[in-house]
Amino acid sequence: MATATGQRYHNENYNKIDREAEARGEARGEALGRAESVLDLLADRGMNVPDEVRAQVLACTDLDRLRRWQRRALTAITVADVVEPQRDQGTRSYSHQ
Repeated sequence: MATATGQRYHNENYNKIDREAEARGEARGEALGRAESVLDLLADRGMNVPDEVRAQVLACTDLDRLRRWQRRALTAITVADVVEPQRDQGTRSYSHQ
């Protein structure tokens, strides 16, 4: 027989797990949306995105990096100008609180 305290403890744990899972899902969704935005911007500008770059962009979960790629996609001359690793080195990223 479960006690009220035990039941409350289990409910609190399940609620915490549920909130954490929801937050992870939202973060994944935001990352995917930003990644698709990068690819759409490049396509709209007439750039051919190689499959390996498309996979790299879609696999990225770093929101700061995806934001940088979005900004670069607006003015880049080549796809490499957007996702080139050397461009990300030394770049400070600040998380939003």
